[in-house]
Amino acid sequence: LLFFLPSFIVDRLVAGGRGSVDDEAGVVFSGAGGPALSLSHHHLLSNLRSLREAAAVDREDGVALPTTWTDPVGFSLGLWLPLVTGTRAAWAQAPGRARRYGNLIDRSRVTLLFARPAALHRLVVGSRPERLGTLRMATVYGGDLGEGLAAAFESRFGLRPLGGWVSDGGSVLTLNTPDIRGPGVFQKGSEVDSVGHPLPGVAIRVINREGHPVDLGQEGNLQVRGPVVLMGDSTETPSPKVWCSTGKWGQIDRNGFVSHVTHLPDTKEVRPAPDAVHRAVTAHCRGPETAVAILPSTADLPWRVVYESGSLDPAHVLAELILVYGQTPWIPRAEDMLEVEELPITGAGRRDYSALRDRWNAMEAEG
Repeated sequence: LLFFLPSFIVDRLVAGGRGSVDDEAGVVFSGAGGPALSLSHHHLLSNLRSLREAAAVDREDGVALPTTWTDPVGFSLGLWLPLVTGTRAAWAQAPGRARRYGNLIDRSRVTLLFARPAALHRLVVGSRPERLGTLRMATVYGGDLGEGLAAAFESRFGLRPLGGWVSDGGSVLTLNTPDIRGPGVFQKGSEVDSVGHPLPGVAIRVINREGHPVDLGQEGNLQVRGPVVLMGDSTETPSPKVWCSTGKWGQIDRNGFVSHVTHLPDTKEVRPAPDAVHRAVTAHCRGPETAVAILPSTADLPWRVVYESGSLDPAHVLAELILVYGQTPWIPRAEDMLEVEELPITGAGRRDYSALRDRWNAMEAEG
């Protein structure tokens, strides 16, 4: 019967009338138990168009994300980027199996890889070099890339991975890109220890605790403005014309590169944040930084360190932590260091802290 009805009536029956670009296109969750974040059609298309311009994505490219569609980044870049740009896509139900995923990247002729540090580490230790030969760009998000992991990936695959900043809701805010070189032309697209330049249409600034913008090179609260800000992705009501706090701390250098992106420091916090302890431990790591995981302390327990076999010397690390932070109750002891064959990761490519805690509890139960 719908065939015989006027189109405007069909629109109302099927879609409830004509929609708006500001209508909700989907809802994602920023991590297990995280808040629900609403994506509008305008947000999604704006972000993908900006990424397409910055990374020069076209129909000849192929994109790979070792994560699932339930992950905000997987939903945005893994599902909708190929649909909007016409690129090929490579997905895997178990991205933690690096050898199989490397084979999938090879078969799909993937040119663009977006991965978290843990997933990139899995490719380094488990995939053959020739399987990633089609890549032209590898972007790491959701954690510190680290010189150790970057050097290991480049040594094995001949391609330097670059850092990027993706918000909790899957919005690509900044990106390092390969340098542009030619006769009489040089445009720097990447900087070591940075997450890159803001994407087209994305504005980022740094403010101090009093809310005033700071000079280039000074650290402060990172604010973002533009259509890529999600409904619920910031700590304030988003608007393309309003600066919204990202809840992150960092700086912008004189060349426009954003770096040192981390959580806002809490002036009432006595203990260092997990990422600070992680940096202190991995500074003495023999392997990639992703070979180490930190289990946060509680009121009556010290930090716990889980590391892959051969990646660090526990006695040396403990001595360095005491030297930096002193003898405090939360400094890990020798019995708080657990060596495992391989750190588990989730299907979304994140480090599986739930599995790590289960291993720790099982070890304590065995005595």
